[in-house]
Amino acid sequence: MFGVHSALRAVQRAFPEVSDFIKESAKDFPNLQIQYVRAASPSLKLFDAAGDVQEAINIDGWKRESFKQFFSEMLEPVSPAIAAQ
Repeated sequence: MFGVHSALRAVQRAFPEVSDFIKESAKDFPNLQIQYVRAASPSLKLFDAAGDVQEAINIDGWKRESFKQFFSEMLEPVSPAIAAQ
């Protein structure tokens, strides 16, 4: 699985935990893709290997550690060769 986080840039100040995670920790999860969507609340979409949405989660109240724990458990690991690219 991989995730795509959607957030409106102008609203990031309203969701500091989401913004801080993106700035400081998102790079630690190579299978995580960040996508900014106009007028969208922060959400997480989980996709299967075929690219179909399997689950959509509202994450506007999550804390930074919640993101780290969730992604560590849910995202498929990336091989060291791919991560080095």
